[in-house]
Amino acid sequence: MALATKVKEFLEEKLKQEKIDRKYLAQVTDIPYTTISRIMRAEVNREFNPEIDTIFKIAKYFNCTMDEVIKRKVPTKYDNKK
Repeated sequence: MALATKVKEFLEEKLKQEKIDRKYLAQVTDIPYTTISRIMRAEVNREFNPEIDTIFKIAKYFNCTMDEVIKRKVPTKYDNKK
């Protein structure tokens, strides 16, 4: 799955949960509205991938990790037994 598609899925879920729209998110995160729109059209616009700074701003606003925004599974515990 493309990076933009993962960010799109995250945003769809969070915008609905928080009951906010794209325009408001753009204003409070200082992300251009056009960038958010391009993310939300991820499946159509396959060549677009959001900048790391954009992903960081989204994560900061929603108080989560960048890994959560891109739906990356990160192990929380390592087992080093041999």
